[in-house]
Amino acid sequence: MELKNKEFENVVFVNWNDENKNVFIADRIGIDTERVFLNGETDKRIVASKYMPLSRFVNAVQCKKFTFLSPLLWLDPFETLLYKPYVQINQVNYHVNACCFAGNDIQNEEGFWNIWGSGSNEPIVRVTYDMSKLLRALSTQANGDIAFYLGAIKYLTRHEILQKSKKSSNKTYSSISDYLSDCLLKRDAYSYEIELRLFAVTCGGRGKDILDIDEIDYTTGIVTDVTLPPLEPLGNSHPSLCMYKCMQDCVNLNVKQKIERLNLSCDIKQSALYCTDIVARSY
Repeated sequence: MELKNKEFENVVFVNWNDENKNVFIADRIGIDTERVFLNGETDKRIVASKYMPLSRFVNAVQCKKFTFLSPLLWLDPFETLLYKPYVQINQVNYHVNACCFAGNDIQNEEGFWNIWGSGSNEPIVRVTYDMSKLLRALSTQANGDIAFYLGAIKYLTRHEILQKSKKSSNKTYSSISDYLSDCLLKRDAYSYEIELRLFAVTCGGRGKDILDIDEIDYTTGIVTDVTLPPLEPLGNSHPSLCMYKCMQDCVNLNVKQKIERLNLSCDIKQSALYCTDIVARSY
């Protein structure tokens, strides 16, 4: 099976704007205030969300940091077939970290809660970002050796990923954009994520597996809302079924209060995943 060259051709990154010269976005992506749209079609707007343990979110806000990770710290072994943390292009060394966002906050919500909540001993929250404000903050606070590239994942079959890996093993990349195009390829087993991937590219020097951008002021509206996790569903014959919504609010009360104390002025929502008579609610 041959790769569909037209569908998986190299991504072209363009400078986001004149004020933030170290930020580049894929040419088919647009940013419209709180949302991102794909392929130039405004009806394909998606949000940029991250599911994470509550403590990690609280720590990021309190310490005013935003974190990018090396792919070596990720769990999927297919990621490092194409995406290596270090690359040399035209005798220049680059270190590439990334942050991944789920591009849809409702579709396949159950899968996200289950994956991130599995084995966790603390609540998981869904944090939705204003990508425009986040990029401006990162651009302002990063040192001159770091540039940011935002792209949307393109999904390939397992066979195509392995085939692409063989072809790229001895590939000489012509530019950092050429390399990041490969880093935006992922197995179609994850296509439900509609993932956006933000790269932090360090030129020269010694890279880090965990890269923190400091002095990120989350009170400026970078976070638009935080969604609290659903309570496990009750069976239709459960005697407490009519109390489900109240039970969910009680269980998440402590989570809600911890987020309120961060003074973010963002919406705090309750997932309505297992509530048949309401939509997602804001407190």
